[in-house]
Amino acid sequence: IRDRNNCEEIRTYGISALREADNADEVMLRNERITGIKVEAISGGKEAELLLRAVNGVVPLQSGSFLVANLGVGSVEITLLNN
Repeated sequence: IRDRNNCEEIRTYGISALREADNADEVMLRNERITGIKVEAISGGKEAELLLRAVNGVVPLQSGSFLVANLGVGSVEITLLNN
């Protein structure tokens, strides 16, 4: 996928399940060893910020109020954006 889309950089983020895992460091190191891609464990706030950026790439959020919800396996992030 990376090669077909001419990606220069890949970022991977670990969210709720990784944040809460007792062996998070081990999982991240193993993933990097196998794939060569580093995983960054991020906060719920950072997760919500990235979700807003992704949604804004599809649905323009320039003016108005928006409620964006991310329902995951281990968490729910709800963000209210007032422009």
